[in-house]
Amino acid sequence: MVEGELGVGMAPQNDRRPSFEDFDARLRRLRGEPELGAGERDEEDRRRGLWSGVQAGIEVVVALAVGVGIGWGLDTWLGTMPLFLVAFFFLGGAAGVLNAYRTLNRVGMAGSGGEEERRRERPGSGL
Repeated sequence: MVEGELGVGMAPQNDRRPSFEDFDARLRRLRGEPELGAGERDEEDRRRGLWSGVQAGIEVVVALAVGVGIGWGLDTWLGTMPLFLVAFFFLGGAAGVLNAYRTLNRVGMAGSGGEEERRRERPGSGL
């Protein structure tokens, strides 16, 4: 095997994790697709942000539905009609909001955690 920049086994020698942008660029190169320009990259980021928002909304709705379903099922089974329905409604809502926050934080759209992650991925950028 040849040792050099990549070292033995083709593993990168630096401790920096490759970003998704690096992966996308390498994948496009291998597929023979043209590199994205700045405007196309911005459009792709907006599209990714839109779908992340849709995913977050779906997660909240599904978690609420599951919570209400479990609460209604328990109330019907035990004969305690509003008790578990209300309790699991709030638990489902809390779980949905937590999942939505995690989703939006992962793509850098919620709170300061996403901004810190973006700074680590793009060294030298002021954002």
